[in-house]
Amino acid sequence: FELNAARASDEAHPSYKGAVAVKGARFEPPFLESTVERLDAAASFDGKTGRLHIDRMDVGRSDLSGTIDIIDIAGRKVRFDLASTHLESSDLIPKERMSSMARGRSKPPVTGSGSVAIAEGVAWGHSFKGLEASIEMEKNHVYLRPLSMEVDGGRLDTAITYHRDEEDPILFEAAAEASS
Repeated sequence: FELNAARASDEAHPSYKGAVAVKGARFEPPFLESTVERLDAAASFDGKTGRLHIDRMDVGRSDLSGTIDIIDIAGRKVRFDLASTHLESSDLIPKERMSSMARGRSKPPVTGSGSVAIAEGVAWGHSFKGLEASIEMEKNHVYLRPLSMEVDGGRLDTAITYHRDEEDPILFEAAAEASS
């Protein structure tokens, strides 16, 4: 663990330099439904940018690995590539919280883009395989396009727009093509 933060008098946000690594960490984050049973990860920071590399993260029955490049720490902008061999939505986001997710937050939302690949999992009672998604996160919207997977015995190819703006009466939109 070696991390330094400094802020010049004429700068609004600090600059970071250093690295942090954890192996076998266990903790209960308030923003996840389940306990992180194991985390093997390393983060490095260089000025206003950073990189988080997750070798292994086990949350409930789910696992995750990948890289998150923090393009602008103060601006909350990221680029990510994440993968999972098994993911269950109930470990991360309970169904009853989905409708309020990312709405009404006081901080600016995280923006950026990336990809997610999940070999298999369960999303609110529906088993799926081979989920792949490209994600773009803007201030007021999150776009998953394309998002494809095998689900409930068929194939689903879709584009989803999630509306983050609490003033927007629409929560999400989807255009999908399903086949058996």
